[in-house]
Amino acid sequence: MTTSGILKSGKGRPALGVAVLSALTVVPAHAAGDLGRATAAGDLGRATGGQKPTVVLVHGAFADGSSWNGVVQRLQHDGYRVIAPPNSFAGLSGKFPPAPLTTALKQVPFRNGDGTTGTDVHIQADKLHATFAQDLPQQQASVMASTQRPIAQSGFTDKLTAAAWRDKPVCVLVGRQDRAINPSLERYEAKRAHARKTVEINSSHVSLVSHPRRSRTSS
Repeated sequence: MTTSGILKSGKGRPALGVAVLSALTVVPAHAAGDLGRATAAGDLGRATGGQKPTVVLVHGAFADGSSWNGVVQRLQHDGYRVIAPPNSFAGLSGKFPPAPLTTALKQVPFRNGDGTTGTDVHIQADKLHATFAQDLPQQQASVMASTQRPIAQSGFTDKLTAAAWRDKPVCVLVGRQDRAINPSLERYEAKRAHARKTVEINSSHVSLVSHPRRSRTSS
């Protein structure tokens, strides 16, 4: 899912920007190669008066910014400034049947140094390949399981106070074989966000890793 808008440059000047929401999370979306004749990058150029935007790549649950590496390389090669910052996780919709990933999650209580407590949520290592990244080689999925970044359980219940898609252009990419998010939920999110473009691809939840070229093309 992508949104374009205004960011601040390092010198405080407004800079055109586009944010890309990762598929590698328990919220969104994926990639497609049939945009070759009219790439979203071209659409963004037209939407911003020909000026290349800054691209902000936002990962989701159980991941970090490095998951975007394949996409970052391609965008930088095309002359875009790219940022892939850390991201916290925020909630799921209950309007659709749960995806298979929900049966693969493990809760791990923890206590902070100040005495406060919480619960981290992990994907069980032996279930990550089948429920999260089935179109990656088993070995790569095993590494992903070992390096996954847990999310706080509160992320499933916390409510956002603002959403970029309410006032910024959006493009959505849906993975038809997504087992982490119900694809119908992804389509619903696209419709709710009044997406300019919704593209579907035969991909798992981690299309930004398994299909980085297509993810970049549809950004």
